[in-house]
Amino acid sequence: MDWKSILGGVAPTLATALSVVGGPAGMVAGAALRADSSAVLGREDGTTDQVTQAITAGLSPDAIAALQKADNDFKVQMAQISAATVQKEIEAASSAIGDVNATMQAEAKADHWPTYTWRPFIGFMFGLYVGSLFVLPLFHVQPVTLSADMTLTIAAVLGVASFFRGKAQADPRVRADGRG
Repeated sequence: MDWKSILGGVAPTLATALSVVGGPAGMVAGAALRADSSAVLGREDGTTDQVTQAITAGLSPDAIAALQKADNDFKVQMAQISAATVQKEIEAASSAIGDVNATMQAEAKADHWPTYTWRPFIGFMFGLYVGSLFVLPLFHVQPVTLSADMTLTIAAVLGVASFFRGKAQADPRVRADGRG
């Protein structure tokens, strides 16, 4: 038996991270395995090759328990990293939304008509486009159609912007960015 299958039976998460995932997760798994090398080798200064040889030679009950503990600790560490990553993604998305809102507010206060009218113009044109999809067939005229991706993108942007603007206009305590 090779070390992967032995370790996979005792500490499956560590074995998967070492053999399949690799990269940063594999490095963290290797560090966790080396940190608990004292239970496998009987000493703390073991190299990766020495740990591999000890695993393939056979594991004592104490070594199995230590590897299972290392596996559980690794799962906890990966969950913490995952939670921190999700938190950073949420913060980045929130920051991006705030930046877009600040840009839209600056455009709305601009002195030049192209700057403050381009968003409403797109909204009105999209409304006319959607209306044409229903009205033109009544007159036996084939309407021009945009791709589904383009239509969904424009509709989503206009829908979100209208939703938050409507909330802000209905309740003065609500900020236009939806955070308040």
